[in-house]
Amino acid sequence: MWTPECVKALDTLIKVVTSSPVLVAPNQDRQFELEVDASQYALGAILWQRDPAMPQKLRAIGYYSKTLAPAEMNHKIHDRELLAVIRALRHWSHLLCTTPPDQPIIIWTDHKNLTYWSEP
Repeated sequence: MWTPECVKALDTLIKVVTSSPVLVAPNQDRQFELEVDASQYALGAILWQRDPAMPQKLRAIGYYSKTLAPAEMNHKIHDRELLAVIRALRHWSHLLCTTPPDQPIIIWTDHKNLTYWSEP
């Protein structure tokens, strides 16, 4: 059901996504942050860098999304979340491969089970 609240949410989203600056150019001297998520049907990611003038504010470098293949939709959620991380790192590898060792890439995910993969 399309309600007035839906219209307001969509208008807000359009305003946020199209407000200047939509994307900023990457700065190889600054740390990258990668936010990933997966659903039953798709993967998504945003590559961020902090604004030097306001360190609490993140600026988007780029967006990535990919529909899952039918076989990938059968994967368990932690596998899909890990796949989102891998695909996002691969997508932006041309930027991330030159990251200085003292500035590790921060990866944000909402899936606690990914800590399972860090143990083995």
